[in-house]
Amino acid sequence: MPAAFPADAQASAVLSEWLARGEIEGLDAALLDWRGANLSGGVFPVSGWSGANLSGVDLSNADLYRARLESVDLSDADLRGSKLVKAFLDEANLSNAVLAQADLLSAEASNVVARSADFKEAQLASAMFTGSDFRGADLSGTSLDETVLRITVDDGTRFSEMTGSLFGRVTFVQDGLERELRGAELEQWLRERGADVTVLQPRRKPGNG
Repeated sequence: MPAAFPADAQASAVLSEWLARGEIEGLDAALLDWRGANLSGGVFPVSGWSGANLSGVDLSNADLYRARLESVDLSDADLRGSKLVKAFLDEANLSNAVLAQADLLSAEASNVVARSADFKEAQLASAMFTGSDFRGADLSGTSLDETVLRITVDDGTRFSEMTGSLFGRVTFVQDGLERELRGAELEQWLRERGADVTVLQPRRKPGNG
């Protein structure tokens, strides 16, 4: 049982009914207001949360394997230690969310707003973050392995002790000006900020030589 049910009556009823059925996956939580809930340690694999409001919700150590979290408001949510393996996070709002030590292995996320989010020591191997805003985010200690990053950052974005390898590019915004970094230039720029990361060259498609 959750430590606290959501304040919204409809969301609370949906969760109660799902728990009563004893199902282990497939919670349909889409478009509902989950604020006020404490779902820490909850097991919600293959669940659907698209369009839901999870702002400020405690999801620490929750199992969200292959969860659909498109267009979800996760601002200020506590996701530390959560399992977001193969989760779908397109257009999610992760502003000020805490994802320290979360496992985002092979997660897919495009057009995400992750301003001032805390990803310290998160697992980002094979994850894809494209067209996403990471200004002010803390990526220190994150572990990458062929991670795809096409993100916007600024002076407030932290990279110390980031390790592994990535594909992609970073757009650095400073004093209103944008500078696109890729390849060896990006690798050096990250090293200057305490990262130990290899920037990989894009794989050629079959038939292109």
